[in-house]
Amino acid sequence: MSPQLTSKQYSRLATLTIGVIGILFFVAVTSFVIYGVGNFIIAWLGNNKTAFSLSEMDSISAGDANILSVVQSFVGKSPSTDIASTSTAILNTTPLNVSTSTSSSSLPYSDIQYVIFSLDGSRSINMWNETRQFSKDMELKGKPIHFTYFINPIYLITREMAKGAYFPPRESPGKSLIGYGNNGYDIKQRVEQINSAFLEGHEIGSHNVGHFNGSRWSKDEWLQEFNSFDSVIANVQKNNKDIVIPPWSFNSSDIVGFRAPELGVNSSMYKALAEKKYLYDSSGMGMPSKYPVKDQNGIWHIGLGIIKVKNLHSSISNPKSQKAGKNYYVLSMDYNFWMYQSNVRNVAKKGTPLWNSFFSEMKDAYLNYFNSNYEGNHAPVVIGHHFSTWNDGVYWEVMKSFAEDVCGKPKVKCVTFKEYVNYLNSVAK
Repeated sequence: MSPQLTSKQYSRLATLTIGVIGILFFVAVTSFVIYGVGNFIIAWLGNNKTAFSLSEMDSISAGDANILSVVQSFVGKSPSTDIASTSTAILNTTPLNVSTSTSSSSLPYSDIQYVIFSLDGSRSINMWNETRQFSKDMELKGKPIHFTYFINPIYLITREMAKGAYFPPRESPGKSLIGYGNNGYDIKQRVEQINSAFLEGHEIGSHNVGHFNGSRWSKDEWLQEFNSFDSVIANVQKNNKDIVIPPWSFNSSDIVGFRAPELGVNSSMYKALAEKKYLYDSSGMGMPSKYPVKDQNGIWHIGLGIIKVKNLHSSISNPKSQKAGKNYYVLSMDYNFWMYQSNVRNVAKKGTPLWNSFFSEMKDAYLNYFNSNYEGNHAPVVIGHHFSTWNDGVYWEVMKSFAEDVCGKPKVKCVTFKEYVNYLNSVAK
């Protein structure tokens, strides 16, 4: 005959049972959460294409990862002659509705082959020094080249100052997708670099402030961002009271060109650009042989080229996923090659077979782009890079090598967008 439990013993047993069940439930839930979060982190680290380090994110944000797929779609649609040279709104399913007042067919073929080199960014002081020095070296070689720098003035304020100095549309005050200036001394150096670049004949253009995709913004919201761009530049000393900042060597009216962050545009943007008295936009994409067009707002559309590239490196970097020799299309921009070649990961070291393959692949694509236009109708060759040295600097090395090869050729001018627009305005009907 089993002993009878007292009510006190029953109570203790019930309490113990509930406690054990609670502990088991907590362990089960915790294990599930850890498992789920762990898998998410592993997947994110393995697949996320925008996990940039601070040194890699100069004017690069999440939406840029969509550009490559948009290029493939754009090519597949066989764009028309004029619209190919305007733009497609990245991350915006609404077709761009911008009429043109000047078609590409109305421009006379140029006797000169214009090559336009531009750089998005402005954070890296090292890249300011290197790009400017390269231009000086080229001048001594009789191969003059000037860059267009599309700057982000978010790098002219610190994170602490940004909340009271920058008010992006639809975002919290001071928010930025690409970081900030480090401190007053860092910002002073950047101002000195921008001033020196301008005085040396380079162009300063706008890449807006916090690198937000504005493809769904209204005209007023675009104007809000453009006005913030002007305000942050104009108030650089006010926003950095701990150090003496040199005055600007240029006026706001000297900034006449724009490239939209993430290439995100819409019709409202062009109306806002016209109101701000900009002359051109380089956010679009077009087939290499197409001349620019001017829209009804008076804005020239001078897009990056959609160029063909052969997958020369596949047998080295990823032989199972891609077929050697297959043709792909990318924009004439370093980020797109970085994404295409190594999934936005730094995997190549200078001097290795992989680095050399990346170099040859991009250099050949750029030379084919140039030679096709140089031997054809002389449509402009538009090259866009960033203030970053991804894959151990291979893309910056390609840009320099390409410039060395083409800038000294007969009837070739390596100019800024502003210089090229002056030419367009002189010949446009």
